[in-house]
Amino acid sequence: VVMAELEDRHRAGAVQDVHDLMEGLGYRTYFIRGDDLVDFSHFDPERNQDQSRAELYVRNFVFIHESRLDAVRGRLRTHGFGMVDS
Repeated sequence: VVMAELEDRHRAGAVQDVHDLMEGLGYRTYFIRGDDLVDFSHFDPERNQDQSRAELYVRNFVFIHESRLDAVRGRLRTHGFGMVDS
């Protein structure tokens, strides 16, 4: 599991570029929303990195290798957290 703070305001396209890189290495990309890890397919930079909407702002991304998805999902459930897949 890898966690990174990414914001397109620092470099345009950074979030998508890192997602693409990690996906090529066998990792699934999620972002943190409340008590859930949400699949990258739900990420919209226009909405989720709009600084005027602090309640929706996303900067923390979690990359989970596909071989570890079930184990991580189980551990999250044990601790009261969830995963929202695509």
